[in-house]
Amino acid sequence: MKSIERGGSWIGGAGPGYNLPVPTLEPDMRRKAARRSIIAIACSLAAAASAAPLPAPEPVPAEGANPASGPPAPRLLAARPEDGRATIRFSPVEGASFYRVRVIGPDGEERRIDRVETADYTVQGLENGRACRFTVSAVAGDREGPASAALEARP
Repeated sequence: MKSIERGGSWIGGAGPGYNLPVPTLEPDMRRKAARRSIIAIACSLAAAASAAPLPAPEPVPAEGANPASGPPAPRLLAARPEDGRATIRFSPVEGASFYRVRVIGPDGEERRIDRVETADYTVQGLENGRACRFTVSAVAGDREGPASAALEARP
């Protein structure tokens, strides 16, 4: 490292009495420091992304409902993979009694989860490394509406 007398620089205020000396790093030390900074930022971003809350759902207006066929399809907003599970978030539908979630595994086998009452639901018992598709439909009374578009997640 270079000292201030040999070409280092200063940070801060109006003069040497108020400044902090900043040593000048050699090029290979700068590269290592930059690489460590980039790795730390990438790790922080990855941790923040996995822990970030999903967007707040907006209700689907009831006008789209067809009394003969049931309520409209919810919008599937996110399918976030986790260890052995996935959390899905969808838009609530006005007038829905509950929601029906369908999980389609990589082999095409379908699993149905009835009586989901919140628009933020964690599907348990998924196999890590195997992609699953999810759809959601709203149920009002005894009528089930159409399914949402599918989203995929790989726990």
